[in-house]
Amino acid sequence: MLQSKTKCDQIVEEITSKILKGEYKENEVLQPESYFVDYFGVGRGTIREAFKKLNTLGLVTIKQGRGTIVNRASLGNLMHPLYSAIVFNEYNAKQIYDVRAVLEAGIAGLAAMNSSEKDEDVLGRLADEMLAATKKRDSSTFSKLDIRFHEYIVEMADNEVLKIIYNTINDIINKYIVETNFSLEVISESAQSHYKICEAIVSHNPDEARYRMRKHIEVVREYVLEQIEKGMFPIGIH
Repeated sequence: MLQSKTKCDQIVEEITSKILKGEYKENEVLQPESYFVDYFGVGRGTIREAFKKLNTLGLVTIKQGRGTIVNRASLGNLMHPLYSAIVFNEYNAKQIYDVRAVLEAGIAGLAAMNSSEKDEDVLGRLADEMLAATKKRDSSTFSKLDIRFHEYIVEMADNEVLKIIYNTINDIINKYIVETNFSLEVISESAQSHYKICEAIVSHNPDEARYRMRKHIEVVREYVLEQIEKGMFPIGIH
């Protein structure tokens, strides 16, 4: 049996709707607590709980002495609470990387269709710099370039909704990752797979780009699960 929504949840939904519709505008200071008590016909405790949830969603900011201020509404605000709901263990890590394989494969396909010459130059340069970092055994630089490589592919795909979803997944992963160095073998293999992804994208071959990205993420997933089984957390494997 479905549970009926609490009064608090109903208040959150109504105020969220007003913010998203622009009835409450960015930087607007909302009416005092007493107004909402009368408007919704509930106690102060319910109103405070509702605004606490809205604050967690990032839709409002509660400032002592100033009141409740409306923030800029976005899909990212509404997805942010997902971060704290996920415990990074072997079961969830597998699910997260399954999602990532599907998501990033689709993004790579779009990037292959939408890429410009400038985009291709940037992506190629990142792949070259990753290989150079591998030869220097510089795992820290490699990791930064690795992250930027994937972020740039998202930009090339030119889809704002996909970008928000991608960033959400990335934040979930990064929240639970402890910094450790990669083995040289892992870095070398990753650098080569990034070259193959780059080649598929710059060749405007969406099917190959999707295949190469999915294969790369699947290999990473197996490495992550292996590290978790050993009681370790990998750093920023993308």
